[in-house]
Amino acid sequence: MMVMTKVVGPMASVMDRSAMFRQNLVDAGCDPQTVTCCMEGFRKSNQLEIERLLKQQRKKLLGDIHVGQKQLDCLDYLLYQLDRDRER
Repeated sequence: MMVMTKVVGPMASVMDRSAMFRQNLVDAGCDPQTVTCCMEGFRKSNQLEIERLLKQQRKKLLGDIHVGQKQLDCLDYLLYQLDRDRER
């Protein structure tokens, strides 16, 4: 079944882009303050500010990955030690 949507003019596409942009920020793990700041930059067409905020979020996520990797390495080492001790 095909659903037809009515486009109400140019404002509809701007609102759709805004809603999609906000959802993408949330999906990327941005906190509410970052979402608000990015949305303000979106409304003002301030691409440089948006890029700065997105790069900051990327740096945070990459840091989280590094912390997680270190934790995995510690667990792997503990499992290795347990396995080695069991074999003795």
